[in-house]
Amino acid sequence: MADYNEQIGIDLLAENIGVENANGVSATITCNNSSIIIDDANHDLGSLNAGSQTEFSNAFSFYVDGFVPDQTEVLFEVVYTDANGNTWTSYLSVVIQAPQFECIELWQLDDSQGNNNGRLDAGETVQVSVPISNSGHS
Repeated sequence: MADYNEQIGIDLLAENIGVENANGVSATITCNNSSIIIDDANHDLGSLNAGSQTEFSNAFSFYVDGFVPDQTEVLFEVVYTDANGNTWTSYLSVVIQAPQFECIELWQLDDSQGNNNGRLDAGETVQVSVPISNSGHS
């Protein structure tokens, strides 16, 4: 799970579905969402044998902005390039969890330490209560 205001590592499972080995493979990840800051966008995969899968832990990393809306789906593009200049593209989506605060009642003013007229007056010290609820996923 990815949360707002968090650093995330992405594991990569690379599969060579071809009949020949792929040598000198590298992968680059990009994202067009302004709430995502990619810290580590490149990973050297080396050689991928024909018909095999290889997992790379924390191949990429990104930071999620603290102001991303809850349940934002972020699309990443991963471009693989081998030593011969061949390229392949895959996509990865991540759902970002964040709080979603909602005011559930009207705000309340307590000016009993002031003139107790129920209004906020200049120079008066009051207590304001705003009942809120978090309907988000973080």
